[in-house]
Amino acid sequence: MLTKPAHAFSVLQAVLMAASAGSFSNVVDEDFVLDRRVVGGMQQVSQRLAERLGDDVFLGSPVRTVRWNPDGGVTVIADDGWNAMHSG
Repeated sequence: MLTKPAHAFSVLQAVLMAASAGSFSNVVDEDFVLDRRVVGGMQQVSQRLAERLGDDVFLGSPVRTVRWNPDGGVTVIADDGWNAMHSG
């Protein structure tokens, strides 16, 4: 979170990270953060989740736009041009 560029920073993300870490001071404490790393790297979290969820998960397609439609549906657009729509 603290290494993100300003245009990608979200106060909601900061609050979520602080809440999950127990306090904001834990987020900026490098010993606390390093102590809580995932063995094998964070990428394993998404890879294993994708294995369990199957073909509904697309790795390597960063989502850049999420639009909530008036009908309650959602439109998702990824960097590689991938689009998905779900009606509400």
